[in-house]
Amino acid sequence: MNFKLKNCNVYISYPLLALLTAGAFFNDANVLFYSLIAALCHEAGHLFTMRIFDCMPKSIRFTVFNASISDSTLCLKSRFKQLLISASGCAVNFLLFFSLLCFKKILNTEVLNSLISANLFLGVFNILPVFNLDGGEIFLIVLSGFLTPKTAESLLKSISFVILTVLFTISIIMLINHMYNYSYLITSCYLICLVLLKG
Repeated sequence: MNFKLKNCNVYISYPLLALLTAGAFFNDANVLFYSLIAALCHEAGHLFTMRIFDCMPKSIRFTVFNASISDSTLCLKSRFKQLLISASGCAVNFLLFFSLLCFKKILNTEVLNSLISANLFLGVFNILPVFNLDGGEIFLIVLSGFLTPKTAESLLKSISFVILTVLFTISIIMLINHMYNYSYLITSCYLICLVLLKG
């Protein structure tokens, strides 16, 4: 599915839409809805920071195994700007988490609690130093100042495998204890595939 957002081409693959539909079927659809809101806020954080640096993307592609943004200028050559752009998605999630947590004292509703949980989970999950997550990008940007890109990528791959092994084990335990929730297992398998495809 293709559409244009100002001067940016946005592509969302049909397999990804099918995966989201399956996620809504196998899990609580409300959880998926609040997670999508948190994800949209997360991506808006990246785009807002790119806008500040005047390097809006030419295209954004969402597929089952990748989400990629192609920049229209060379501003992403700056390591500092790369770092801020990579960190801005998680920063928005954490900002929303703390802001909504303050409102919880005034207005304690299920919707608010779901948005608080979704933003916390997405922020923490994306800050992990794993390939294709914001934390992995931040890790590579920081290490590229001290190590060669190949060494930094090799180190990130090793750390990714350790973290994903732990996440996979936790997801199996959660699946055994809570027979209905497949989302953590699917997410772990998805990230393992990303790391394998990267190698």
